[in-house]
Amino acid sequence: MEARLLTLDEATQRALTYSPAVAIVDTTWKVRQAEEYQANFLPNPVVSVEIDKANLIGKEKKRAGDRGFSCNLSQAIELGGKRHLRKQTAGLQTSLAFKEIEVIKLEASCQVEKAFIEVAAAQEYLRFAQELQLSAQEVLLSTSAKIEGGKISSLEGKKAKLSVLTAHLALEKACNNFENSKKKLALIWGDSRPDFTSVDYNLLEITLVEDLAVFIAEQNDNIATKQWELQIANAGLMIASEKAQRIPNLVVTAGYINSAEDGEGLLLGFSMAIPIWDRNQGNISKAKHLLNQLYNKRNKDNLQARLQLEAEYAQLLTSYQEGLLYNNDVLPVAIATFEGAKQEYLQGKSDYLELLDAQRTLFDVHDKYIHALVDYHQRKVELNRLVRVGYANTQGL
Repeated sequence: MEARLLTLDEATQRALTYSPAVAIVDTTWKVRQAEEYQANFLPNPVVSVEIDKANLIGKEKKRAGDRGFSCNLSQAIELGGKRHLRKQTAGLQTSLAFKEIEVIKLEASCQVEKAFIEVAAAQEYLRFAQELQLSAQEVLLSTSAKIEGGKISSLEGKKAKLSVLTAHLALEKACNNFENSKKKLALIWGDSRPDFTSVDYNLLEITLVEDLAVFIAEQNDNIATKQWELQIANAGLMIASEKAQRIPNLVVTAGYINSAEDGEGLLLGFSMAIPIWDRNQGNISKAKHLLNQLYNKRNKDNLQARLQLEAEYAQLLTSYQEGLLYNNDVLPVAIATFEGAKQEYLQGKSDYLELLDAQRTLFDVHDKYIHALVDYHQRKVELNRLVRVGYANTQGL
């Protein structure tokens, strides 16, 4: 395969384009738009035609005068602002569906970035494993030369060969992990065969974590906050709509009548239910309780999101400090120790066990360093998700 570098922006765009979850909420939004459009229409008029003594149709003409005929047109007129409230409610539902699209897109972006970080970490493991293998081969060549010169025993050569084999196995494992992580990333946008060979992500870069107050301020104005505002506004409209149902609709009727007894003429009339017993009391009470329930749910959700934000921030801070410690102090010392032990071994000043011990220490330190970096970057992604979305639990994609 030709070498191809994948960027995070490209991976995110692919996921948003082919994500089933995004397609589902996009369809939901279109459904809400259709419902909002439908809510604008007035009730259809009703036409009714009545023919008295219809059984006389087709019989002798002399009896035609016994028949009566009427044609009426009725129109229901919604009172109490029902249509206006219906349109407002449908508009809020459309806005909520659009906010859900924003949530799913952010969730998909976070999922992609976390998987992208895994690929970047596997890529770094692979690079390090390649360096260790080259180093092991260098030591093996030097050891072989010393054995031929009679300076060391053949046992040292066997140890060096074992080290090369171990490094080769580590490299094979790193290659497999790298390929598997690429497949896992590509599967997010439905591709079982990754078309990229490497990713562009600065895994080794860690930046200073901002103060918690900054994240809290941003979380107070995120998507979840706006969704709660829309839901509460919708619940308020439901109360108004239920109150509007107390006012019955007016049905106006106009028509033409031709009666054998009374002759022909126009018909005018109206009808309206009399709200004596049923004034929609139960539904109004229900809508009020639902509004109070929404307030309680919002307060509970905000508290959970705030607690999770603080917990995630504390863990991010720990990861940042750990990564900084490994980057500035632990890893440089481990690298210097390994390089020093290798040079001393090549110069014949130390035995192979000291070199092997330094190599194992470096491998262990590097492994923990990469783990700390992955933890830092993924927690940063999760913290940003909590700030921008605000949900206490990630939704399935």
